[in-house]
Amino acid sequence: MDLFRRKFLLYLILAVASALATFLLYRSAIPFLTETDLILKDTRLRLRGAQPPDPRVAIVAVDNRSVKDLGRWPWPRARISELVTAIISAGARVVALDMVFSEPQTPQDDQLLVRSMSASDRVIAGYFFRVEQTEPAPRSLELLSLSRIKMVRLEPGADAGTIPDFPFVELNTGLIAREGQALGFFNQLPDRDGVVRSTPLLCRFKGEMFPSLALMSVSAYLNAPVAATIAPFGLRSLSIGGITLPAAEDGRLSLCFYGPGGTVPIYSASDLVLNKLPRGALHDRLVFLGVTETGISDLRITPFDPSFPGVEILATAASNILEQRFLIHDSRTYGIEMAAIFLLPFLQFLAIALSRRALFALAAFVLAEGLFLGGNFLMFSLFRFDISLFFPTLALGMTYVCSESYRSLILDRQARYLKKAFSSYVSADLVRELVKRPEMLKLGGVSREVTVIISDMRKFSTISEKLGPEGVVSLLSRYLSAMTEIVMEEHGTLIQYVGDEIVALFNAPLDTPDHASRACRCAVRMTERLQTLNAEFLASGLPEIDIGIGINSGVVIVGNIGAERRFQYTAVGDAVNLASRLEGLNKYFGTRILASAATVKASGSSHFFREIDRVRVKGRKGVTTVYELLEQPLVYADEFGSAMTMYRNRMFSEAREAFSELAERSGDPVAFVYTARCDDYLASPPSGDWDGVYVPPGK
Repeated sequence: MDLFRRKFLLYLILAVASALATFLLYRSAIPFLTETDLILKDTRLRLRGAQPPDPRVAIVAVDNRSVKDLGRWPWPRARISELVTAIISAGARVVALDMVFSEPQTPQDDQLLVRSMSASDRVIAGYFFRVEQTEPAPRSLELLSLSRIKMVRLEPGADAGTIPDFPFVELNTGLIAREGQALGFFNQLPDRDGVVRSTPLLCRFKGEMFPSLALMSVSAYLNAPVAATIAPFGLRSLSIGGITLPAAEDGRLSLCFYGPGGTVPIYSASDLVLNKLPRGALHDRLVFLGVTETGISDLRITPFDPSFPGVEILATAASNILEQRFLIHDSRTYGIEMAAIFLLPFLQFLAIALSRRALFALAAFVLAEGLFLGGNFLMFSLFRFDISLFFPTLALGMTYVCSESYRSLILDRQARYLKKAFSSYVSADLVRELVKRPEMLKLGGVSREVTVIISDMRKFSTISEKLGPEGVVSLLSRYLSAMTEIVMEEHGTLIQYVGDEIVALFNAPLDTPDHASRACRCAVRMTERLQTLNAEFLASGLPEIDIGIGINSGVVIVGNIGAERRFQYTAVGDAVNLASRLEGLNKYFGTRILASAATVKASGSSHFFREIDRVRVKGRKGVTTVYELLEQPLVYADEFGSAMTMYRNRMFSEAREAFSELAERSGDPVAFVYTARCDDYLASPPSGDWDGVYVPPGK
């Protein structure tokens, strides 16, 4: 596998691993990571800015001005009675009390509050659950039981264990609770970091489920019952009339905050008591009555505001429900999150794999992250899709960091080493010529007659599997170094390594008149050196290797070929392709060195050849006469030639006998090939126009 493919595959593995690791972290719901994601979502919410709430919801607050005008808190029940009466008189459709009257005051004051609450059948009294022991009045507990959610459907194996369960409760006194049309708790359950991002709509107490003050108030405002379905995993669905609430399995509703404290309209209690409220300000509204005065109010930390009134959290929940303005986190957002977790690393992988500069990869990372964050923000702002910010960013960041670490620590170090060592593999003649003629570095080539040698190691994949990476590198380094030295000694130019394959040119870039002869001598020396190498390999515990060499002479385009930013001194043309085909034919004939007729003719009489076939190789229409280059004359050359003549004259029986006898006597692999080929033709004779040309299989 070449370097580009190795890098491509490794970068892909890093991207997939980063995506899978992020997916596992996402599913594991590790608190620290989940909280980090929530903090990022808080920032997104603040960037969105404030938005108007549902106009049907308002707050009447016992604020600083009310305390200044009407006296310190807690107020007498008579004052609260006056305030409730004023809210009802102002036309409020529902009044929800974010306060509890657990201790009696004077009978007169309590009775005044009872009368004011009796003036409307839509006053929702508040209470809260406790973990500390309390002793509410038996009558108050009896009335609490009546306010439980009555429309509860239990699926087979239903388990409400995910919904918060409390052992104790703090209620209004029996006299006041008796007058409340309904009850709702106003507990808030912050996240682990203390921030309120959701509100509980349901809680359990003594085996029953009870609604929150916000839920009960909306139910009364719409005059629609609350219905719940419990599944084996917890809450499956929760609805008010035709409105389905996207509550979680534990009964919590993620809040879509409208802004900082005071975004929901707040009216001072003193304005109502002193009759300063604008006419119609509370008409037909759902009004929450609570305390916001500094020092005594229930202030909470929210994504928008570190001092957010607790009563406004209830009002926010009610407004979300009334206008069905919910944060969406369902199968759609889950699918988008999964797509982002797996797609972003893939895009980063492509950018890194296809780029050669770290700056481009960094730019791709910044662009991908920017597009994701921008798209995430738009989907949140426009559609309230509550999509994770942290986990897709984590997947993208892990891919970038791991890939760039691999590039910087391994690939770039290898590149520096290869640049330093490059001169060891380039002909000294070429180096000198480039110094003399720097214009040769320009892109382009010239037509030139050369002799091409292509050498390839046999069964390299099998050897690689047995040796492993370190063994392969050791073997290849020793083999390539030895072969390269011979090429350079014969004034050849090494132009390319392709794995274990060596490609060398003779007669370029410098003139070498005897280039064909030098190429043949180089090939013979390579096979001789291979014998010595194999002995060294065996002594080192490495396997023996074998090679095949193809030699061809012809006109090619030689020069710096490629792109302006990346090019290579190489040769292209049919002569190079034929050399490659001849190298491949060694596997078929069992030979080591095969040459073309052009090389045989150009090399003169200083080498020994035998003609072994006429073939039609893949990619060429013409007939190629194939010669084997021998280290010494063939002692049975005449007998082989005679057998070849019989073969080409279709005397397959006689030719088979001659080839078979040669094969058994000399072990000549070519004779074995022809023996088998004669058997094939005896069994299935060729057509009448057969010209003795063979089409070998494969390359």
